[in-house]
This record gives sequence, C-alpha cells and structure tokens, in this order.
Amino acid sequence: MTKLIITRGLPACGKTTRARAWIAEDPTHRARVNRDDLRRMIHDGVWLGQDTERQIKSGRDSLIRSLLAKGLDVACDDTNLPQRTARDLARLAILAKAELEVWDM
Repeated sequence: MTKLIITRGLPACGKTTRARAWIAEDPTHRARVNRDDLRRMIHDGVWLGQDTERQIKSGRDSLIRSLLAKGLDVACDDTNLPQRTARDLARLAILAKAELEVWDM
C-alpha cells in the first residue's frame, strides 16, 4: 500500500527538511510535492490571483494521484495547510487507496 504524508506546522519549522530527508532514505520509491515549487515552475513564481491557485492545486492533485498510482509514496510539505487542504489531500489518499500519515511539526 502506498502512503501519502502531509506535513503541518508553522513556516520554517522543518517540514521540507524532514520531507527531503525521508525521501533521501529511499528516493526510488518516494517523491515530494510542494505548491510553492509548482508555482515557481508554472508561473515563474508570479502570483496571478485565484487563477494561479486553481492551476497549482490542480497540478498538485494530479501529480500526487499519478505518483501514488505508480506505486510511489508521496510527501506533500506545503507551507500553509489549512484544514480544508488537509481534507482535500485525505480524499486523494482515500481515492488512491493509500495510507494517510500526518506529520504535525
């Protein structure tokens, strides 16, 4: 069974550092997804309003689904993780029949 890990905590509390260390233990079977990184890729980091966020969330969800379907474990270490986002990610795990793990930091 694959695993989706979501990290929760204040900015600069170590979420990304921990996710990167976890992936480094088994990079063949693990991946990291982060909305800030996707923003830099899709719009070169430029905020274009809600259109940007819709595209970023769609990309995040598609990437997570695809990676889980390929049998990889995924860590989503977004900086800002409101309860709604946590529910959306939990739903992705359920649909992918993946285990959900939350790292509160």
